[in-house]
Amino acid sequence: MAKEIPKERSRLIKITLVSFLLLGFFLIVLTVEKGQITFTTGLIYIALILLTLPVILFWEKIPKKRKNFQLYGIQDDWFLDLMVGLAVAGGFLVVRNILPFSFLGWVIPDTTPLATGPQVATVLGIAPIVEELFFRVMFFAVLYGVLGLPFWIASPINNIGFSSYHVIAYANELALDPIISVSGAFITAGLAGMVMDGVNYWRGSATTSWGTHFGFKFSSWLSGALTLG
Repeated sequence: MAKEIPKERSRLIKITLVSFLLLGFFLIVLTVEKGQITFTTGLIYIALILLTLPVILFWEKIPKKRKNFQLYGIQDDWFLDLMVGLAVAGGFLVVRNILPFSFLGWVIPDTTPLATGPQVATVLGIAPIVEELFFRVMFFAVLYGVLGLPFWIASPINNIGFSSYHVIAYANELALDPIISVSGAFITAGLAGMVMDGVNYWRGSATTSWGTHFGFKFSSWLSGALTLG
């Protein structure tokens, strides 16, 4: 008799499948307005989901160094986890404007181009869910749970990938000097990613980093919208 999937992970699977369906809509409808960049972005997100889903579905069957490590899922107190994540994002954004941490404000790229058009759907809706599923749930679990790397090694490796992904995204879509865009995207995504690894590890929940990621994305979008307004 097959072992029943824990409810926390069952919820995660449902969110993953819903995200996949929404991406289909995103590719078919929004590409008409935005063009090739949006189409490419949609394909990247679909690829991330397809790489994540087998790990979520077959986690028990995967050999692991940390046999007791549980894949992050959606807990019963998911709303509290989400609020904790938002609070962490707010704290990070406050700290970055306080000396000696004000340099964090300098490395964040101008996100004004993301405040308009269908790209808003990516920034505020799709990106926090899909990117966290791939990097914070699946890839971190492979590094920490499967390979058994300590947190202080697994998290930086995870966020080198996370940062590299954002370098590509920012370099292609933001109207900035390439050096500023690339360095800002890499440093910011890396720092934010390690914060999100930390909150998930602390709470043992995938929902926490979704709140943190959404908080970061919303503040960037709001900043761009106010600039345009």
